[in-house]
Amino acid sequence: MTTPPRTTDPLPTLVRDLIADRRLDVRSQQRVTTLVSDRSDRASWRLDLADGRVLKARLVHSAAQAARLHDLSALVAHLPFSRVLAHRERALLEDWLPGQPLGARSAEAAIAEQAGAILGRLHEIEVDRQDILNAPSIARRLRQLEVRVARLVDGGALESGRARAALEHARALAPEQLALGLIHQDFCAENLVEVDGDLWVVDNESFQIGPFDCDLARTWYRWSDLDRTAFLRGYEHFRQAHSFRDHREYWRIETALRAAAFRLEIGMPTEEILAHGLATLR
Repeated sequence: MTTPPRTTDPLPTLVRDLIADRRLDVRSQQRVTTLVSDRSDRASWRLDLADGRVLKARLVHSAAQAARLHDLSALVAHLPFSRVLAHRERALLEDWLPGQPLGARSAEAAIAEQAGAILGRLHEIEVDRQDILNAPSIARRLRQLEVRVARLVDGGALESGRARAALEHARALAPEQLALGLIHQDFCAENLVEVDGDLWVVDNESFQIGPFDCDLARTWYRWSDLDRTAFLRGYEHFRQAHSFRDHREYWRIETALRAAAFRLEIGMPTEEILAHGLATLR
């Protein structure tokens, strides 16, 4: 018989149901989510089991996303990414990696080069051709960007004239074609740990099929003290980054607008992201 988790902060029912399905004896738990919003119940927890194992439980937006993450996780089994072990509806169980956060080492060139190589290897993975065909084209991404910008204007986060200028720049600077495949979307120092001297990637809930250069732009946005030269040196052992360099300004604008729209949706500040991402606009 599975013993219910002993805690003063009960797990969501969906997570408890998945624990019961797997017949796990959870002795303690700790919420480890860093992005907290009263408009979203996405969250993750460390689970300490009676047999000494440690797992991570996660609640995502939808059952479809959970199933998709389970399937995509199988594609990276040969790479240093934490694994999805099981899912039920919107709940997931994952490996807990007993590593050390990077801390001040996140600024080191050696760390950046090793991290770049990991992302380059991820972008090498072959995915189903139908998934590539179903991914948004650049024209569709621009239409999606227009919708997000309208929400920012309506929400008072972006002045209409600046919004028009951002969209005009994005259209003018956008690449004609996109190189697509499996991307992480949150590849940064915060989601890397060292395990026995090697880097491992955790918090992979944003896996999807999308533009490789968008993934690089997200890393530039999320990893503030990154040695970018060293990162690209490691990355380009596996994939050339010419297209990213050629269209970096487009990706910077798109990344800032998408991130700001997401933060507005969950009730978080947007000013700093927009000020930095749109700094070159007149």
